[in-house]
Amino acid sequence: MPEEVSQFAELLKRRASQAEVATSLIHLLWGSSPWREIPTAALHPYGFFVLRLGSVRTQALRLHLWPTGHRARQKPDWPVHSHPWSLLSRVICGSLTNEIYDVDVVEQGARHRLYVVRYEERFSILEKTLQRVTCSRVSSTHYSVGDTYSLNAREYHVTIVPPRILCSTIVLTTSYSGASPKARGFEWCGSL
Repeated sequence: MPEEVSQFAELLKRRASQAEVATSLIHLLWGSSPWREIPTAALHPYGFFVLRLGSVRTQALRLHLWPTGHRARQKPDWPVHSHPWSLLSRVICGSLTNEIYDVDVVEQGARHRLYVVRYEERFSILEKTLQRVTCSRVSSTHYSVGDTYSLNAREYHVTIVPPRILCSTIVLTTSYSGASPKARGFEWCGSL
């Protein structure tokens, strides 16, 4: 599996055609062995499914799927978050909007707090820090089938997929920073 993950990562990095990506994804999932185990999906706290397809060295390959209709999201639902790794994402079907945010630590006067995210079994646990932050949207970009976009490690963002749209992306994570994921939350929600 590591060789297939590396080959798929190269396809994403060189922005290969949609046909090449689809063919490679099918091979990655099923290969030439009909008995190959298919990855199981986990429900992400933000309401989409994640299939971990494999990893090699500092890279991991995942399939994200937002089904149509209601998507169960963990409460509290604070969608502005960062990842401890860089990512390269290719829209396989549907479309999405990715918003980038500036989150700045301030001494006082902010109604937002920074929360560190840790995972326990199937749930993410939000732990309040002492850091107060301001949060402002910097950009909002719409992506459709075949589009590729990237995020830097520790860059704050929100991915928006309307409930009427079935969307799937193939995601390559790289350059793990060693930091914990973070989410922006509201002070008035109290401590967790």
